[in-house]
Amino acid sequence: MRRWTATRALGSVVIFALASVPESRAAADPRTTELVRHRCTSELSTRELTLFANGTLRLRDRLEGRKSMLLAELKPEELEIFSRRLRELDLSEAESMRGGVGGDWVDQCALTFNLEGREELFFRYGRLDVLPLGLKQAEGVLADLDQLGRTRALHGDLPRDYEPTIGDFLRRVDGTIFEVVGFTSDNRGVELSGVNQPVTIYVAREDFRGVFGSLLGDDLFDLER
Repeated sequence: MRRWTATRALGSVVIFALASVPESRAAADPRTTELVRHRCTSELSTRELTLFANGTLRLRDRLEGRKSMLLAELKPEELEIFSRRLRELDLSEAESMRGGVGGDWVDQCALTFNLEGREELFFRYGRLDVLPLGLKQAEGVLADLDQLGRTRALHGDLPRDYEPTIGDFLRRVDGTIFEVVGFTSDNRGVELSGVNQPVTIYVAREDFRGVFGSLLGDDLFDLER
C-alpha cells in the first residue's frame, strides 16, 4: 500500500514524496498503474485526467451534477513522447511558490507524477495561482494530452483500411467493448459480442466507423477501473 509523507509545504503548494513502495513497478499491471493523475475541482465542477502505463487515457468530468467519462488509447510512440516530455520537466522551481488564490468557486488542483526514472511526487495548488515554470509547462503537456484524448475518444482512431476480423476487440463510441465473432450470410454485416455484458449486436460494414472508435489489442480489452 502507498504511504505518503509531506516533505514540503510552501505557500499554497504542498509537495509530497512517496515514503515506501512495497511492490515493484515491474510487477505492477500497466492497465491499472497510473503514470499521471491531474484533478481540478470546485463547488461547480470537476475535471480529471489519468494516464495509465499501458497508454490508456481516462478523462472524467462533472459539471453541475452531470458526469461523463471518455477513454482513449495512446500509441506506444505517443506514450513515450508524452512520458519523456513529463520526465524532462524541471519541477524544482515549485519550491519557490508563495501565496495563492482560494475560495469555494476556485478550482483546487492535485497533480501526481509516477514516471519511470523520477521520484513519485504530488503537488496541490489553486487554479488561479501564479505557477512556477515547471508546473506551468506540466499543465501545457497535460492540455495537449487532454485535447488528443477527447478528439480520439469522440472521433475514433480506427485505421483507414481496417476490415473487421474475427477475434478483434473494438471499443464502441460509448466506451463499451465488443469482440468480432462473425458475419451475416451476405457478408454485409458484422456480428459482435459484448465483452463485459451479455449482448450481441450486428453492424453494417458501411456504418462500422461511425459506431466503433478504437481497435484494441487482445491484452487491452479488459479496461474496467
